[in-house]
Amino acid sequence: MSDFMLALPGILFWVVLFVVIKSSRTKREEESKHPQNTAQRELADDVIATIERVAPDLEIARVSYDSYYGKAGGIYFRSWSGYSYNYAYASHGYKNVSRDAAKFVADEIAKRFGKGGGKVGGWSEYDYFEVWIPRK
Repeated sequence: MSDFMLALPGILFWVVLFVVIKSSRTKREEESKHPQNTAQRELADDVIATIERVAPDLEIARVSYDSYYGKAGGIYFRSWSGYSYNYAYASHGYKNVSRDAAKFVADEIAKRFGKGGGKVGGWSEYDYFEVWIPRK
């Protein structure tokens, strides 16, 4: 019994260490399944509010991102009524927009304006995602 009592602190140390490592890994994996951070959500909300204000009859949006080839300029969108607009990331306080963030924004635009019919395509050679909204 006394050998077991001497080994117990060592066993507990390894069990606690294993639990801490496992929970931190699980938390990291869970965070990677959701938007990377609130900045992505804020960007998507800001872009959607801008589109609703200036071109609620959205036809197409091109959501660019930073890549190996250069910095992202922003988002170009055009309405079915012919109005076009450029949402410049820098002028709205955003920089270093990642591919994942751009994809998240493109998906959110397709959900909001496509009502189930919006489509998102991505072209790595052009460094943007394109969102098409069907005519109502």
